[in-house]
Amino acid sequence: MYHLLYVSSATRDLNEDDLSAILETARRNNEVANVTGMLLYLSGSFLQVLEGAREDVLRIFESISYDDRHSGIVTLTQGDIDDRSFDGWTMGFRRFEAGDEEARGVFDLSRQRLDERIPPEAPRDILIFMRNFYRIAGG
Repeated sequence: MYHLLYVSSATRDLNEDDLSAILETARRNNEVANVTGMLLYLSGSFLQVLEGAREDVLRIFESISYDDRHSGIVTLTQGDIDDRSFDGWTMGFRRFEAGDEEARGVFDLSRQRLDERIPPEAPRDILIFMRNFYRIAGG
């Protein structure tokens, strides 16, 4: 099993229809490739995790990298993992607004909160990047 985590910036303001189209395509492609993951959108920034067989994840990521709705793609981490963190999600999604109190709760990933929520064997780097993404994007 393999995972890849990246961030990118939207090239324009994306409305609900734009985001729905992105999700529909992602879910369809990921289901065919047996790739799971999660996508967060906050104030024009994306954070996405993909997981599955290495070749499938890299093929999906290559396709994503050609999408002109975002730019500045930075891979934060990638590599082998023991188990999926998002099993059953062809593409989980959440849109947050800067200053959103609910987002603050989701991204409250202090060491104590991580210890409460995440099994010790889970890769913590993904969640740490999620917290930093929220802070950088204006949360």
